[in-house]
Formats: sequence, C-alpha cells, structure tokens
Amino acid sequence: MAELGPVSASASGPASQVCRMFRAVEEGLTYRFHAAWASVLQVLQAFFEACGKQCHPFMRKCLQSLCDLRHSPHFPHTSELDRAVGAAVASMGPEVLLQAVSLEIDGTEETLDFPRSWLLPVIRDHVQGTRLSFFTSYFLPLAATLKSRAAELAQAGKSLEAKIYDTLQWQIWTMLPGFCTRPTDVAASFKGLARTLGTAISERADLRLTVCQALRTLISKGCVTDAERAEVGRFAKNFLPILFNVYSQPGDAAGGAAHRRSVLDTIRTYLTITEQQMVCGFLEKASEKLTGPESTELTRLSVLDLIVAMAPYADEPSLGALYRTIQPSLQSKEHGVQKKVYRVLEEVCAAPRLPCQAFVRSHLEELKRDLLGSLQSAASPAKRPRLKCLFHVVKQLTAEHEDFVVALVPEVILCTKEVSVGARKNAFLLLVEMGEAFLRFGPTPQDAMQRFLLLVYAGLTGSVTMISCTVLALTRLLFQFKDHIGLAVAEQLLQNVCLLLGSRTRDVVKAALGFLKVALLLVDARLLAKHVQTMVSR
Repeated sequence: MAELGPVSASASGPASQVCRMFRAVEEGLTYRFHAAWASVLQVLQAFFEACGKQCHPFMRKCLQSLCDLRHSPHFPHTSELDRAVGAAVASMGPEVLLQAVSLEIDGTEETLDFPRSWLLPVIRDHVQGTRLSFFTSYFLPLAATLKSRAAELAQAGKSLEAKIYDTLQWQIWTMLPGFCTRPTDVAASFKGLARTLGTAISERADLRLTVCQALRTLISKGCVTDAERAEVGRFAKNFLPILFNVYSQPGDAAGGAAHRRSVLDTIRTYLTITEQQMVCGFLEKASEKLTGPESTELTRLSVLDLIVAMAPYADEPSLGALYRTIQPSLQSKEHGVQKKVYRVLEEVCAAPRLPCQAFVRSHLEELKRDLLGSLQSAASPAKRPRLKCLFHVVKQLTAEHEDFVVALVPEVILCTKEVSVGARKNAFLLLVEMGEAFLRFGPTPQDAMQRFLLLVYAGLTGSVTMISCTVLALTRLLFQFKDHIGLAVAEQLLQNVCLLLGSRTRDVVKAALGFLKVALLLVDARLLAKHVQTMVSR
C-alpha cells in the first residue's frame, strides 16, 4: 500500500479497487448483516491496519458508523469494535479519528453521559507514531479545562460529578506515553510540552507515574536521531533537579515506593542523554549533600540512590572525588548506607563507559585495599553488591594480584549460603570468576585449577557451616571447570567428598550428595566405580 500514496474515494487504478473492496465490507455494518458483525469488524480491523495510513480519506464515514454503532443499545460486539477503532488509531493517528468523530467532551456538558468517552482508553492503548504537538494543542487544554471543572464542582459540593471530570482528565493524561512512542515531531514539539511536564511531576502526584513513564518512553523509543536526543537532552537541566527533589522527599510526600521507583527509573533514563559535564556538576552537589552536617540517614540513602544512578555517566576526575567521599562509608555502621555505597562501586566497576574503566584501572590498588579492609565490617545486606563489585575487580586482575584473590576465598565460600538469594548468586559468579583468574595466572590450565582447588580444600577443615559451603563451592567449580581438572585432581576431589557422606551433620551430607549428583553426570564412570564402595558403606 505504501507505493500507492494517499488514496481518496475518487482514486483510479489499483487504489479504486481497494476503495471498492472496503465499501463492500463497510456495507456489512448494516442491520441486515448483523449476524456477521463480529466477522465484519475483524475484516475492517485488517483494512485499517493495512490501508489506514493511505486510505483514511474514504474511511472516515466508516469510523462515524462504527462510533454510532458502539453507542446503540445492547450492542454485543464492543470488544471487536474497540479493536477495529484501535487499529484505525494506530494507522491513521488520533487526529484523523477525531476529525471524523468528535469526542463530545468539552467541560460544559449539561448531562454527564459522555457517549464518546470510550474513545479515550482506545486511543490510549493504540496511539503511536503520531504528532506530539497534537497532544499539546488538543488534549492538554482539554485536560486543563476538565480539571478546572472538577475543582469547581468539588467546591460546590458535587463530589460525584467532580470525580467524573477528574477521571476524564486523568484518562487524557494517560494517553501521553502513547504519544511519546515514536512521535514524528520530537525536535519541533518537545519544547512546547516540557514546562507542563515538569510542573506535573513536581505538583501533580496523581500524574507523576504517567508523566515519568512518558519521559522514559520518549527517550527510549522517541529519540532516534542525534538532533532529537540533543533537543530532549538540553532540558535535563530542568527535569533532573525536579526529579531529584521529588525523589529526595519523604516517602509520603514523594507518593510512596511505586512513585519513587518510577522517578528513579526516569532519572536513570534521562541521564543517558545528558551531557557529561552536567552530570558531573550534579554529582558534585550530591556528594556535598551526602557529607553535609544536617543530612539525616533518610537523606543520605536518597542521595546515594541518585549517586548510584549518576556515577556511571561521570568523568574520571569526578569519580575519583566521589570515591574519596564514600570511602569512609564502606565501614559505616548504618547498614543501609553501607549497602548503597557498595552499590555505587558496583555500578562504576561494571559500567562499560571508558571513564569508569579508566577509574578502575587507576584506582585498582586502592579498591583492593579498601575491599579487603572492609571485610570484617561488611554487613549482610551489603554482601550482594560487595560480591558483585569484587566480581568486576577480579576481572581486571593479572598474575601479580594473585594474593588478593587468595585472600577472598574464605569470604566467597561462606557467602554461598548467605540468606539473600542475590548474594548467593553473586558468590557463585565470583567463585567462577576467581577460577577464570587463576586460569589467566597460569602456568597451565590444569596446574592453575589444581592450585585454586587446594585453596578451596582448606574449607573442609573448618566449621560445619564452612564444610557444607566448601562442598557447594567445589560442586560449582567441578561443573564449570571439568575440562581443566585432571584425573588425579578429580579422584582426590571424589575421595574427599565421599568421606563427608559419613558426617552426622545433615547440611554436610546434603551438600555431599549434591556434589555426587553432579559428579555422576560429569566424571568418567571408571573413576566413579572406584568409589562406589565408599559411597554405599557411608
């Protein structure tokens, strides 16, 4: 259809055939075909999807018929009709639809029937790839009018009527994320909408989730070209402070946990198109607020969340200054603060951006020293980000840093039975990465793995908890590095674990049985046969 271009009712050639076919299907909306209306609506939906963009001039009458039919008493196919009109919205755009079918809502109604209000959710669910300026010019003034009308009615004591108008204006706002999905005029129209969105975020808690979703959608799905990203990005200096302030408010004032998550997600998304210099400025101010004498624990936690979001987008000098600021908090007795400080390091160490990678390389010795020094004071809630941070640090290490990896072994083994699922997962990931590090250290893969396993074996002489954790660690290492474990090492491994089957401690026996299950799948049957007697007798 695209090659036909715009098609009108008077078109000739192939376009006229499309028009004739559509007219034939449209005839099916008359009452004598009411038994087939469900099928007719499905065919119309297919027509709208395939031809709506080019053929909307001769489809407008059909849209009017559909809307009239929707309002008829006891109409049995509302869902099919809504899908057909939704297809028209998706292909033609809401502007064409509302030119053909009036919304009949203006805030001056004498009755509160609103026969076309069903169009609002249909448009919301299907609008995309249209002009953002249409929302600004048509729907924003309408929403403002309805909000004013709701306020007037509420003041007059007509709470039910006020609620209806308030719901209508809210439904209009919920269309905004759809208008922000691949809009055709971002560069030209966003500046006309930006101030209103900023005001809505800061002053309208009822709209905050919707507006934040719209901003995220616009940045991730609407800013395709560099010009569009630059246009939306230049308003970061306006939006980010508003979002920071909203997020830093106490829970009730910020609208609850869902609102805070939405605001933080929006901050993260907006930072992807914000200039680095601006991010560094915001990061510096956040660091000052973090260390301010008047800051409460709640303030520090909120500011640290913002720093976690901003840190991956800062330059190397700013990251160095930030690191010096948060270093003391690695041993903080406030577990929430300590956890978030580790989250900052985790984000920086994991970030693929060049400044972050340069920071890790230039501060590797400091990171090693501080991470080992804070081992004793690391709280349980901080284990998950701490282990992930160590994971990214170990990835950077060469053979000269082997002592650091060796020092981590006991902590990592014990963390395989942490309460937190995330901490356990990260412990196993770090364990595998440590094995990979030893393979890098050499001299040969088998020798390297033997040296690493000897370090892990030491855990079998510890407490009951340490023994069960060590067996879990050995199980994971066997699964991951089976190709680098020599026959003699595998036999020694089996022998040690089989001895543990005689333990009187349930956790140890359970871990040993788990190891043997994995061994049955991976180890040569002839090697296993040597230890069958030990397994059975235990």
